[in-house]
Amino acid sequence: MKQWYLIYTKPRQELIAVANLQNQAYTAFAPQVSVKKRTNQGWKQVNEPLFPNYVFIQLDDVADDWKPIRSTRGVSGFVRFGSGVPAPISDALMRPLLALDWQQVSEQLSIYPKVGDRVNVSIGDTWVSALVTADDAKGRVEVLLNLLGQEQSLWVDSHRVKTEVS
Repeated sequence: MKQWYLIYTKPRQELIAVANLQNQAYTAFAPQVSVKKRTNQGWKQVNEPLFPNYVFIQLDDVADDWKPIRSTRGVSGFVRFGSGVPAPISDALMRPLLALDWQQVSEQLSIYPKVGDRVNVSIGDTWVSALVTADDAKGRVEVLLNLLGQEQSLWVDSHRVKTEVS
């Protein structure tokens, strides 16, 4: 019977491990989410593993040969508990993970505001409510503030803005 197991990978080699396991006809899965990160070239949208250093693999206890997995590029070994036998992951846990739309999850996890979002802007020690009207590729957003009864447009760094929870 096929069951899911967890593999520990070498640092930042989850995709390498998945590709090499799939090349060997194993079913492997490493969910990823899209996040914005600051780089030397400004803010970039990058995909990162949801579970860094871990990959899920589906194996049959009888039919599959487990030996090649340990020497697969990117793999450190199985996650084991107690007796040293790899611990299976229950289907109740895996079913929702496999059913999720990871693009949609990435959008929901995004902490960066989109045009039209209501946000709070840090001004000194206080937070002021504003509306995002534009953003640029350099990690800044244009917000519309209502200060002293007048609407003001202002460009601020994204890290000074937090999305209001509705």
